[in-house]
Amino acid sequence: MHFITSAISDIGLTRTSNQDSAYISDKFILVADGMGGYVGGDLASRIVVDFLSKLDHSNITDHNKVKQNIEQILQNAKETFGKLIIENPNLNMMGSTITFLVLVENKILLGHVGDSRAYKFSNKKLVQLSHDHTVVQQLVDSGKLTLKKAKNNDSRHQLTRVFGFFDIETNPDIELLDCKVGDRYILCSDGLSAFVSDKVIEKTLGRFQDDDQASQKLVELAMRNGSTDNITVVVASVFADEAQNREKQKLGSAAQKPDQENPANKTSGSDEMIDKEDEQRANKKKVHNEKSKSKYTESRSTNKKLIAKPFWSIFK
Repeated sequence: MHFITSAISDIGLTRTSNQDSAYISDKFILVADGMGGYVGGDLASRIVVDFLSKLDHSNITDHNKVKQNIEQILQNAKETFGKLIIENPNLNMMGSTITFLVLVENKILLGHVGDSRAYKFSNKKLVQLSHDHTVVQQLVDSGKLTLKKAKNNDSRHQLTRVFGFFDIETNPDIELLDCKVGDRYILCSDGLSAFVSDKVIEKTLGRFQDDDQASQKLVELAMRNGSTDNITVVVASVFADEAQNREKQKLGSAAQKPDQENPANKTSGSDEMIDKEDEQRANKKKVHNEKSKSKYTESRSTNKKLIAKPFWSIFK
């Protein structure tokens, strides 16, 4: 079995940079959302994608072996976080969510930490596979908060777990799930899930059988509903025959070329909203119009330049 995937990572309407990253291949899909409000969120998600994309070079035949590979890869990524923090203490709070799916024979491995989400769409029903690591989700789990009230709670974006160089458990929870040909999966950052309800996501996937159309529509809905975040959506369908062309692509922050600006040199948070200066507000529409001409061109395209060796490889 293999994935055929459509993926979009959009800066959105109000952010000055894209802190989301994503990676897709015929066996592996991943979304990482850099922790907002801190220096290096875009760098954190980029490192996660750069390291975990190496999983495609593993011999993916046994789920226990794959899990061990993932754990080792993330340990290497965490060590790189630490070395970068030593070089630039401003990065000491950088972190990223991680949500991924790996096809292994007739099973699927789900890995998750943070509040990006994984869903399964089968038999016209949407089921959330991941479990949010947030303060609000803890309150819901304990019965102290209803799902209805949770949607508008001020703590809904406060994470209880995230991947990074911290003195807490940061690795993703990993579980083995059944899958079958015809199932569709969606991974997304909270730029979608916080602004488009599960019910609307379900209806959209039911209406649009084509994954390209579905992913585009979901991004449009998030923007229409006033999403104040970067928006990353991956829609993948499971097919039986082996893929002839092994599609691999990095998106979002991970798609930046190595010679682009190093986020480690930034001295202030890079996800400040464009509502602080009149000039930025005036330029928002212009920036969005220029971006909208090509924002969907990432879907189903392979660009080998996006898989270039990143600058932090010197720490390996």
